[in-house]
Amino acid sequence: MSSTVRALERELGTPLFDRTPVGEAFVPAARATLRAAEPARDAVDAVRGQLRGRVTVGTMQGVWAGLHHALAALRAEHPGVVVHLRQAAVADIRQALREGTVDLAVVVLDRRQQRGPAVRLLSREDMVLLAAPRRVLTEASPKGEVRLADFARLPLVDFTPGWAIRYTVDRAFRAAGVDRSTTFEVNDIVAAAELVRIDLGIT
Repeated sequence: MSSTVRALERELGTPLFDRTPVGEAFVPAARATLRAAEPARDAVDAVRGQLRGRVTVGTMQGVWAGLHHALAALRAEHPGVVVHLRQAAVADIRQALREGTVDLAVVVLDRRQQRGPAVRLLSREDMVLLAAPRRVLTEASPKGEVRLADFARLPLVDFTPGWAIRYTVDRAFRAAGVDRSTTFEVNDIVAAAELVRIDLGIT
């Protein structure tokens, strides 16, 4: 309020209020009192079922899981809650969760958590090999299955380090004892799909 009054005084070229030393000394205490009242207001609102405050959600690139529907439902049910969204690589989001700069995260888990934050499984997907329709994988079994060694020499479209998909693929190749080289390294799913669509690589 005081900054608004000062701006108006500058515009008019004249003081509107006489600020005494007592008044100037009172301002910080008044502001502190108003800030101290906020938790009390939040507590009353909570009893009434009106949540207030802010929450920061972290999500990794490539994982959305219908998050926009959940955020819209939260806003409709609790309009007093301000939601911030932060999207980054999975390693960065996990670090932010440990540091407390995000309150909750939607990420891919490559294995069952033994300790750390509470985890709730939202969905599960199988990883599959993606190739252009015209590419013939001669080593594929009648069921359409291929081994890592069968396609490691083909041009591969990989995601950049930090993506959970990249981490999982790297770990699978290491476990199988198979070497591979990345031909294309991309940072978004659309680019990967387009490279595969025109048969420049598989992913």
